[in-house]
Amino acid sequence: MATSRPKHTKDGTLYYEITVSRGRGQSRPTTKWYPPATWSQKAIDRELKKVEAEFERKVKSGEIVTKKEQIERKKQEAAALAEIMTFKRYCEEIYMPAFTVRCSENSRCNYQSNLNNWIYPAVGDCRITEVTPVQIEAIFTAMQQKKLAHATVVKVYTVFSGIFKKARKTGVIQSNPMELVDRPKPRKEEQKKKQPDTCSIEEVRYIWDCLEKEPLKWKTLIHLLIDTGMRRGECCGLRWQDVDFKNNTITICQTLNYTPDKGVYVDTTKNSKVWTIDVAPYVMKLLWQWKIEQSKTCFSQFVFTQNGSAEPMHPQSPYRRMKKFEQKYGIKDLHPHKLRHSYAS
Repeated sequence: MATSRPKHTKDGTLYYEITVSRGRGQSRPTTKWYPPATWSQKAIDRELKKVEAEFERKVKSGEIVTKKEQIERKKQEAAALAEIMTFKRYCEEIYMPAFTVRCSENSRCNYQSNLNNWIYPAVGDCRITEVTPVQIEAIFTAMQQKKLAHATVVKVYTVFSGIFKKARKTGVIQSNPMELVDRPKPRKEEQKKKQPDTCSIEEVRYIWDCLEKEPLKWKTLIHLLIDTGMRRGECCGLRWQDVDFKNNTITICQTLNYTPDKGVYVDTTKNSKVWTIDVAPYVMKLLWQWKIEQSKTCFSQFVFTQNGSAEPMHPQSPYRRMKKFEQKYGIKDLHPHKLRHSYAS
């Protein structure tokens, strides 16, 4: 049965609080109805009866439920869905679409790669409610037996943790199996103290000597990485408008990334920050020489481009070039991030 009583807001506006009783021990759905200020009491009473009757009808038919009942209903729906939903279906239809909205394309691609390569083959066809800690730990063991880097194994652990945390929070599962899974530890040979992945002063001097025999584009790019500690994506995304020859500075405001799905694309820097760095005069001189040489074949907004083209250099190109460079001159483990570590040290 529906009942109502008049009330007033803080500013004196009249409204009626309508409540429907559903018997002892049952919650009482409530709503508010604001009559027009110009109505007479007789008109209000007549319309109020109609509003009460309609509200009571909706409550009895189940169209209107309390917030507590809404939460419980969603939990029941999630539990029912989980009974027939596989782990892969949950990831593809629920988790990944939401994750994609809040993460970068690079992160999404890495997550999807870990799912496709390691997680789906093992538990993709299992119901999400039936995936066990033993199955999860078996994946980590298999990865370690294949001598995969510890960082790779930890990434898969992180993916599992995020998925099951979300599933537990939304009521899809009643218990989180990751609560019984320890973070993977490095293999015995990985636990040995590792020397910092940097170049010594002697190695840097040797690289400088070797660069004198290299094309101007690569000579300039590698000198720039050594002098500034830029990431390779920031270097590939660098534009001439970001280079200030007058003040010997470079502004880093974007990066060039690549994923198999999206191809090469421009993105914001890590943490979306923009900053300006000082550059050694000899590197700025190399950049000016390279700008002149580049202009003979193309005009591009990007500093480092594909050969004879205005298109930016592929983000993987510096790594590939350095692998050839290290083989040619006998330099051990040379890669762009090693130069960044060397700059920091």
